[in-house]
Amino acid sequence: MHGECSDNSCATSQNANITSLLGRISADDLFVLARGQEEEELAPVSLREYLKKMGKYGGYAGLAPDADLADAAADNEVSIRFQTTFLPVLEDAGRERG
Repeated sequence: MHGECSDNSCATSQNANITSLLGRISADDLFVLARGQEEEELAPVSLREYLKKMGKYGGYAGLAPDADLADAAADNEVSIRFQTTFLPVLEDAGRERG
């Protein structure tokens, strides 16, 4: 997969055998599992909060503690790409072998 991004959009190309759908949702309604520097357990965090507090979650990569990647207008509608790839399965693949 190849991609090129500008300020407002990303253009991608993909293999023709992949079926995909594009969904749009608010960053408030999409959650990721994340762990801050001082936290031991993964916890669900909205994408908006994750981007807003990127320094907390991305400090391991050298981001400044106050790093903020949120964009109030852009984060109101983010794109999610759902992809399905169909793989061939042999007819007897589900049977137990004895």
